[in-house]
Amino acid sequence: MEYKIALSPDLNINSHDFVAIWNSDPKSLDAGKAEEIKYSKEAFGMSPDQALILLQTVAGAIALDLIKDLIKDKIKSIFEKQAPEKPGNISINIINNYDGQIIVVTPDQE
Repeated sequence: MEYKIALSPDLNINSHDFVAIWNSDPKSLDAGKAEEIKYSKEAFGMSPDQALILLQTVAGAIALDLIKDLIKDKIKSIFEKQAPEKPGNISINIINNYDGQIIVVTPDQE
C-alpha cells in the first residue's frame, strides 16, 4: 500500500529531512520506506514549499494508526532538533482521493 504524506509549509520541515529521519529508524522503516516525490507538486494542488513524501508499506499489513503515530514521532524528533525549548504540536488528517489516501500534517491550531 502507498500513502502520500503532505507536510504543511508552516511546519518548516522539508521532505529530504523527513525521509532521512524516517528511513534511518528501524522501527519506522519496518512499517515502510519513505521517498521524496520528485514530480510537480502543483499537480496535487500543493504549493512548491510544501513537502510531499511517498510511503510504501507492506500491503495492508500496517495499520493507519501506527503510521500516524510514527509520523508524529518523526516530526517531534525534527522539532526537538530545530527548537528543543518548544516543540510544536501537530494535527494529522486523512484525505481519501481517487488514487489512495493522503496524510496531511499541519501545525495544531490549539
